[in-house]
Parts: sequence; structure tokens; C-alpha cells
Amino acid sequence: MNVIEIKEKLNNLINNIKLNNSVVIEKESNNTYLLEEIDEIIEEYIKLLKMKHKKKLPFYISNKDRESIDISETPISISKFSYILNNDINDNIMKKIRGSEITDWLMSKGYLKGNLGVKEVTEEGIKIGIFKECRLGKEGEKYSVNLYNTQAQKFIIDNLGEICSYINNKKIKST
Repeated sequence: MNVIEIKEKLNNLINNIKLNNSVVIEKESNNTYLLEEIDEIIEEYIKLLKMKHKKKLPFYISNKDRESIDISETPISISKFSYILNNDINDNIMKKIRGSEITDWLMSKGYLKGNLGVKEVTEEGIKIGIFKECRLGKEGEKYSVNLYNTQAQKFIIDNLGEICSYINNKKIKST
């Protein structure tokens, strides 16, 4: 699909909305259909942008694709979860999201606190499903890791839009 076809499809959708304005408001099924059409048009536009873009695009997962992310039933670290999020992206055209970026956002929202290397789970973090677990390393040394249960993973997925905006804004400010 090219830009002209996308624009034509969007114009047809807008005209359909104008013609059926009272029906659209009254029938939830029509609203759902229209939102799905809009989402499809936006996805086609994003694909078109990706093809024309020379620099890697920022990390992005559509709402539709978010629904199909495999959530681990076993609590996992943020780095393992970021691998899951990056699993279905084309990393030739899109930047991967790093666990440290998600952690940074969680810290900015008060779910984690701490400094370099050591992140403590706050009461708010516990409420969303983050917890600390002590483990033994290869040499027998003890260390702790923050783990994210299914609830915490869903929370991150539900907030991916805000997380991506936070990451992009932070990168813009640092340049």
C-alpha cells in the first residue's frame, strides 16, 4: 500500500463516519469496526515509514501486536522480558528496547528505587508484581535479582506507549 492508497482508505473511512454518524455513536459494534479500520490504516502507514526511513526507528509495538506477546508464567528478570518484547521486531529498521530503559521508567514512576546496579522494589512495585529473589552465583556468591510476575509483565505491556515516549524524550534531551 502506498501513501495515496492509505490517504484514500482514510478518506473513505471518514466519509463513512460522516454518513453514519448517529449509527456510529449508538452501536458499539460499529465503533469497534471503525477503530479496527483506523488501527489497520495506521499500521500500514507505519510500515510505509519504516521502508523509507534510513535511521532505525524507535522501538514500537502496536496495540494489536501487544495482545500476542507471550507472557511468562514463571517470574523473569527485566532483561529476559525485554528479549520477549524484542522477539518479533525487525531490528534492521527498529531499535530494540533494553531492560535498563524499562527499569529507568519504572524508577521514574516510583516502582523501583536505587542507584547504579542496585534497584530496590518499592511498595508500589510490589503492588504491580515486582519482587526480589536471592540467588547463588556460579562461585557460590549470593546476589539478588528483581523478578517480574505475570501481573508485572502485563503492566509493562499495558504501559509500553508511555515507556517508549519516556525513552524517546530522554534521548532527545540528552542530544
